[in-house]
Amino acid sequence: MGDTVRFGFVGCGEIAKSTARSLAKVAGARVTACFDPNPASANDLKEMTGAEPVASVEALLARDDVDAVYLATPHDLHAPGTLAALAAGKHVLVEKPVALREEDARAMDEAARKAGRIVSVAYLCRYFANSLKAAALMREGVIGEVIGVRVLQVADKAPEYWTQGVSGKSRPTDWRASKARAGGGQLIMNASHMLDLAYHLTGLKATRVYAEADTFRHPVEVEDYAEAVIRYENGAIGHVAAAACARGGWRESPPVTLYGREGQLAVRNFWGSAPKVGLFRVSTGEWEEIETPKGDLDSRGLLCEAFVRAVRGEGPNPVSIEQATEALRIVLAAYRAAETGEAQTLG
Repeated sequence: MGDTVRFGFVGCGEIAKSTARSLAKVAGARVTACFDPNPASANDLKEMTGAEPVASVEALLARDDVDAVYLATPHDLHAPGTLAALAAGKHVLVEKPVALREEDARAMDEAARKAGRIVSVAYLCRYFANSLKAAALMREGVIGEVIGVRVLQVADKAPEYWTQGVSGKSRPTDWRASKARAGGGQLIMNASHMLDLAYHLTGLKATRVYAEADTFRHPVEVEDYAEAVIRYENGAIGHVAAAACARGGWRESPPVTLYGREGQLAVRNFWGSAPKVGLFRVSTGEWEEIETPKGDLDSRGLLCEAFVRAVRGEGPNPVSIEQATEALRIVLAAYRAAETGEAQTLG
């Protein structure tokens, strides 16, 4: 492998292009090959990175100049793509969610261990500047025992999102609107990012989930609005609101708020130019607004950098399969609860 980790991209759409732009700023990383079922998308990535388009996934996995595979495919292809890459001896960075079933995630984890390869899941919200500060504060125990978790992922998505992605300008696809291919809507597509961050900050695992979900505005098979209540292993209570149909969209609602016995912490302004952490401490009786300036690398770049270090054996896996499965467990339990009308107990 040498000093440079050479990437093969499987899937060359909108998110892959974002990853390529971020990866270009990471020392010791290079994209050497790419595949997309749409040759025009693969050629786009070639123009960006110099990567060589190949005719199939199998051809990409057979290359000696690919050390790690980046998977930016529809959700239903995450597990088979990861398993195929591991069988070929490659490390893997896969977009979230880790898989559509817990048993698939377990199979991926077992295969990674047997192959001695790194598999990381692209939960990049852990690497926002304010998330990094929040994690440092939580390690200090600033709010004491966590008794409440609030997760919000509220959006006003245009109809074009379901066929042409976040920008509404990508080449048309139909997988986002398909329950079989996407696994669900706003919960698994977007709120899982915040659920992963909440788990990263607290370390708390869910033991029971109740939810309601529906499709109010978009002509799709998946939900565009869901709310869930979570009970955690320490007795804390969580609330999740995930909407793709909220007129007016996001505004200033903190994506993750944690309530503790000794204070409150809010991760504010995720997507804005001035990310910050709101912190209230009982010991001072005052709120602090802690600004968290962005560094040279964006969150995706920091995640890629951490992945490259892990592949080289120079650092830990940034987001392991085991860690990423916690958000999946909650999402799948919420979907079961919404379908059955009954709270779901997690083992």
